[in-house]
Amino acid sequence: RIGSDRWSLDAIPPCVERLKNRAKQLGLWNLFLPKPIPNEIRALCDQDNASFVSPSMYLSNREYGVLCEIMGRSLLASEACNCNA
Repeated sequence: RIGSDRWSLDAIPPCVERLKNRAKQLGLWNLFLPKPIPNEIRALCDQDNASFVSPSMYLSNREYGVLCEIMGRSLLASEACNCNA
């Protein structure tokens, strides 16, 4: 979509929410976080989503940069992994 239409909810492919849920299950959510989130902040999160706040692994800036380069080749990858800015 082009123009102002591209910012409407109809412009989001239906598969994006499925991809987000799968990324959370695989621990590929919030990969930009460099270290674990403190327990005080985790406690503030919705209990159903608390395990999805932190990724399953912590990457160096270099490792994350390589993944960003790869995710940048896809229109959906960074959105699905919550690494879009």
